[in-house]
Amino acid sequence: MLNVSKNSKGKNMLSLVSVIIPLFNRQKTIQRAVDSILNQTYTNIEVIVIDDGSTDDSLKIINDYKKKYPDIIKSFVMERSAWNGEVVPSVRVSNNIKYGLSFSNSEYFVLLSGDDYFSDLDKFKNDIEFLEKNKKYVATVSDFTFKYETKEDCICNYNSQKCFWSGKYAHISCFTFRRKALDNLLNIFCDDTGFIYSIMITGKWK
Repeated sequence: MLNVSKNSKGKNMLSLVSVIIPLFNRQKTIQRAVDSILNQTYTNIEVIVIDDGSTDDSLKIINDYKKKYPDIIKSFVMERSAWNGEVVPSVRVSNNIKYGLSFSNSEYFVLLSGDDYFSDLDKFKNDIEFLEKNKKYVATVSDFTFKYETKEDCICNYNSQKCFWSGKYAHISCFTFRRKALDNLLNIFCDDTGFIYSIMITGKWK
């Protein structure tokens, strides 16, 4: 069963899930990404977008969503001079993720790259239900499909658990994290593989 509490008005409330989106020049894919969050069957969500100074229409698209969903979507723009002018993309993404995490106090977090999306609209519901029932677990992970944009109809399906244990990686967008896992990782490099391997220090994941 999902954890349902009551707010100050006596209405039932599900545990809040924060979705952090690090974004840079993804005008062709960001709408699909955001829609895959808003269309989830789990409804108590917030979306925190950290734009890294996009020069295309990515931020305009996000601002349009903010007008339509002001209680759900937040966005922050990082100047390219941020992080001491750091130019390595993975380092900037890591810093922006940590910056985004600082704006929420939710119990659960999901990280979604601006060019990814959730195909399973029950993902949040299923993940949170599992974590509520299994307090010893700090995260859940989903399988993923990779589509090569430069190759027509070239789609690869990956089992995230097998990828991890074979020395490859499980994509960061596949995970739903409990806050205590992230609190222990805020000073650790947050991008994909390094971040995920760090979870093993924190606790169990499924």
